[in-house]
Amino acid sequence: MKKILIFCFLFVSVFLYSETEEFFIEIENLIDNFKYEEAIKLLTSKGLEISVYPKVGYYLGVCYFKLKKYELAENFLEKAYNSGYRNEYLYYNLGVVKFKLKKYKEALFYLKKSKNNMFLADKSLYLIVTSYLKLGERDEAVEAYKELRNNFPYSINLLKTQDVLEKFNIDYKKYEYKNLSFYISPNIGYETNLNFASEKYYDIVGLKDYFYSTNISILFSEEPISFSLGLTLKNYLNYTNYNFKNFFTSVSFNLLRSPEMSFIMFGNYYVGDEPIQKDFGVKLKNIFNIEDLIFEISAGYIFEDFLNISYKELNGGTQEYCLSTKLGIFRLETMFRSKNAESNIYSYDMLSYGGRLEERFGKILVSLGALISNKSYTNREDKIATLYTTTILELTQNSNLNFTYNNSKSDSSDEMYTYKTQNFSLNLDLYF
Repeated sequence: MKKILIFCFLFVSVFLYSETEEFFIEIENLIDNFKYEEAIKLLTSKGLEISVYPKVGYYLGVCYFKLKKYELAENFLEKAYNSGYRNEYLYYNLGVVKFKLKKYKEALFYLKKSKNNMFLADKSLYLIVTSYLKLGERDEAVEAYKELRNNFPYSINLLKTQDVLEKFNIDYKKYEYKNLSFYISPNIGYETNLNFASEKYYDIVGLKDYFYSTNISILFSEEPISFSLGLTLKNYLNYTNYNFKNFFTSVSFNLLRSPEMSFIMFGNYYVGDEPIQKDFGVKLKNIFNIEDLIFEISAGYIFEDFLNISYKELNGGTQEYCLSTKLGIFRLETMFRSKNAESNIYSYDMLSYGGRLEERFGKILVSLGALISNKSYTNREDKIATLYTTTILELTQNSNLNFTYNNSKSDSSDEMYTYKTQNFSLNLDLYF
């Protein structure tokens, strides 16, 4: 009799297990065909307890997540987790739900568990990097990015992660190599109105010219210090008196990591026919984020020195104050600059404000923007409007192709300073 009871129990158990598995296969088919509400009705109609069948909680959580009902999704996924249902797919879905609900610390807990699955790892690392950035933990975000780059160099999620790093003002390219990197950018282009001649004399002067230039720079980065040294050679085909060489350098010290605060020193030395100029300056920059808004505040001082005695009256220090905010693909910028030259004629106050849209489409980054500046001298007022666009195509991991266009127009109270300029350029960026 005892053997018969055991046999009956095993038979019923196997039958119920088989029936339950068929039921879950049906649920998976509904989910695969985007019939989430139908799957929810079927899951709840059976009266299966999640504590006994934790898979029910998992599938309900997935369905509610697909319907963007994140609180319900979180509730059922957690019930499945607490009932003993554990695998990387549960961890990933629960991590994504926590991320959507802006519970970034909890999201990190589950996403780190899900990255052990090779089919989920690149997606998980993308969300891990973003979560760290949302929490202001930039060092941890960079380390997660390095892991993603090393293990999944061809993943679309690597491009998405690079886009997020750019939005948080992190130059991911400096982490491509160890400490020292080289940058070369050969450039060809076309300009009009090179010397900002007034529009009244534009047709007479006719300053239209093609140019070619090369930028070579070296970047050394060892946290918390970055150092760059470079040279730009720019040559015009017709108006060679505008050719110049620019030697430049900068040193950046990261004073704080969260929020990020940097102290930057920089300098330029221009060599050309006339004039010969040098400038140097310092800047304090602070970056912090509130929810999805990223703020960058900076204040700096620049001193310009024209070495030719005829231009001495142009000399003077410049104070510059900037504020920029980012939300997704939108960036708004304002800047106030005040120059105190030796002659009041060349002293001015300038308020600039503008914005730009920037979005990545696979390996193409597109940026569109506009800037308006109101410049006040002692004897005139200038209003300068600029439209610009940049398109960057990533050719390989070490090279980009860039196309830029700028168009500026100045309306001045002094007709001599009313002008228009435009510039087309195409350049190839190489990183080593």
